Amino acid sequence: MTTIYRTYESPFENRCFTESQMKEVYRDLADKTEYPSFEIWLDDMLTSGVFEKYTAESLIDRYYDDYIHRALKTMTAYNIVIEILNKEMLSMNDKVVETLANEIYKIVKRFERERLAGRNDNL
Repeated sequence: MTTIYRTYESPFENRCFTESQMKEVYRDLADKTEYPSFEIWLDDMLTSGVFEKYTAESLIDRYYDDYIHRALKTMTAYNIVIEILNKEMLSMNDKVVETLANEIYKIVKRFERERLAGRNDNL
């Protein structure tokens, strides 16, 4: 599962990072006396809102009831992925986001196949 992190704070405003890139940010910039471990620092950064965390599963959960459920009837899986990324202001031009988008696409395609096969009457 791909996890990406995005921030609006300087010096990285509007950038997305992978888990390994976040470890580099911690290594290079974090105050190690205040944050003796990466996990403590990351938890504080997420809790305080400096970074936002995204996974394919969290975005599917966020948008399934209000959006994906209805969109599967009229849109392709690819277009649904683009709409979700747009709603979150994530850019497909970002290589970090591209991996996440591919995971979302696979999940939505599975939902689509299940709906077409009639195995999921709730769609």
